[in-house]
Amino acid sequence: MVFLSGTCFAGLKEGLADFDRGAFPSALATLQPLAEKGDVSAQYTVGIANYQGLGTPQDYALAMKWFGRAAAQDLAPAEYCVGVMLAHGEGVHANPAAAIPWYKRAVAHGYGPAFHNLAVQYGEGRGVSQDMAASLAYFMVSAERGVAQDAATRDMLLLNLKPNQVAAARALARSLRGAIRPVKLPPLPSLGGVGEATPAR
Repeated sequence: MVFLSGTCFAGLKEGLADFDRGAFPSALATLQPLAEKGDVSAQYTVGIANYQGLGTPQDYALAMKWFGRAAAQDLAPAEYCVGVMLAHGEGVHANPAAAIPWYKRAVAHGYGPAFHNLAVQYGEGRGVSQDMAASLAYFMVSAERGVAQDAATRDMLLLNLKPNQVAAARALARSLRGAIRPVKLPPLPSLGGVGEATPAR
């Protein structure tokens, strides 16, 4: 992760504040140079701007570039965004299988929406062999990590899966919880990234 001097950090705070206020052109004027210098918060925020077309024309390829750079610095929300874009073919050819490792990186950092997306992909067999026990395990941990709608899905699967599947899911969920190595998040905009408003993607 890149550490900035107090002067640069003040620019970052100003840029993020502008972004949160909806002053996107001003925010990007501040954040783009920081992103180019390697600031992970700025890279992620510039990725959001390009993905959503905020203060700049929507450009999925540029969004992927900036999310990829932030993900290379172990920023879990950016890892998740790369996975979503790969899974849905935004700026790249759709490749749900290629999304799995990115979601798993975000999961290793404890990022709730990534647990959700893995649960869905395992449940549907999208980019991976269908595995309902794995799906349930990811839904269990996702619900614990704050993805509220996943509690209902978890409960439904607990009622409908076979006892051996539930036992396997509980064991995998324990393993997933034990493997989480959270990384302290740097300052980020309050406006979510890719798929965060609708994590069911």
